[in-house]
Amino acid sequence: GFGTQEVVQISCTGTLIAPDVVLTAAHCLDPTLLTMGFGEVDRASYWVSPEADLSSLAGESAVLPASAIEAVEFIKHPGFDINSMNNVTGPGDFSDIGLIFLKEPMELTPAIVISREEASQMTTGLSVGIAGWGQQTAEQQSMWEPPEPGSVGVKICAESTINEIGEMEMQIGADSTTSRKCHGDSGGPTYLDIETTSENKRRVIGITSHAYDQSDCEKGGVDTRVDVWLSWIEDKMTA
Repeated sequence: GFGTQEVVQISCTGTLIAPDVVLTAAHCLDPTLLTMGFGEVDRASYWVSPEADLSSLAGESAVLPASAIEAVEFIKHPGFDINSMNNVTGPGDFSDIGLIFLKEPMELTPAIVISREEASQMTTGLSVGIAGWGQQTAEQQSMWEPPEPGSVGVKICAESTINEIGEMEMQIGADSTTSRKCHGDSGGPTYLDIETTSENKRRVIGITSHAYDQSDCEKGGVDTRVDVWLSWIEDKMTA
């Protein structure tokens, strides 16, 4: 055998939706992702940091930043199965949603999740905001080669569009003319500014989930629709 090795790595993006709760994708909390399916994961721990530059975690000698807060619990939707995501084509139904509960609250203002009533404002063609710490170029790096320094692990925000809406998921961005999501952006948010009387108009409407098809990051990413899973989110946060 190869023995046991401890690895610290940047894995995914997430959105703070309560002082101590982070919304992310279920596949981000699947241990298979940590080793790309090679070897067994004995123990997986998660930390969340709001630092804009976490590129050092993508390197060889990764050290957690002082701002990182440990997860005391993390849950993925029971309906999620990572093996069902092998041949995706467009928006599907994968239950790719998870929650991370932090040891202590973050000193940040949480984002507001869209409500059932507000979700009717989601239509194709609308401009949305996207954010993530993922890969900035669509070209897939070899999984054995570390990415170019600075090309991953840095927070990037952009404007994109809702291109296609399915029952459970939606496509954000479409081709090279729009900003798109890529590896490492998983679990991160899509934001929509809605019409509302409340002061904060920005709502989290999507969770970065998977590529549109085998073209990988070339065709925009597909998000889990947050509004579909509001009851599950509420139940788990209440529990």
